[in-house]
Amino acid sequence: VAQSKVGEMVGQLRVSGRVSAPKLDISSVPPLPEDEVLARTLFGKVASALSVLEAVQLASAIAGLTGRQTGGTGVLDRTRETLGVDVLRVDTDDEGRALIGAGSYIADGVYVGVEQGVGSDTSVVEVEIDVTDNITVNTEAGANATASVGVKWGWDY
Repeated sequence: VAQSKVGEMVGQLRVSGRVSAPKLDISSVPPLPEDEVLARTLFGKVASALSVLEAVQLASAIAGLTGRQTGGTGVLDRTRETLGVDVLRVDTDDEGRALIGAGSYIADGVYVGVEQGVGSDTSVVEVEIDVTDNITVNTEAGANATASVGVKWGWDY
């Protein structure tokens, strides 16, 4: 069981069954519909407040997690495959404007990506390098002369 607390809600993703045929169950305390749990967990807001792009991502996530996807891969997956990138995401910034990000793993443990917002000064290039299994270094450089470097430490168990 994986849990995430968002406000007063605790979202839960339970994986059970065989490795060859896993079964996923999405629930929460207090009990909410699957789409509401995922909206709050993934985007930090109620489903009714999602942008159109966020709603498409949410629908794709629900279909993929629950095995209810029909007609093959989703729109984002097909676009990602067409572009030949490993990651394609649609997001919103703090002001609700659309952001599109794409990137690829150019070597084992090395990710290079770009993110573009609405304005020409909203471009960001990011590089993520796995230094060890538990340590990752992240760098970002923006078109508006901003830059950042960060180190993440994590332990998978």
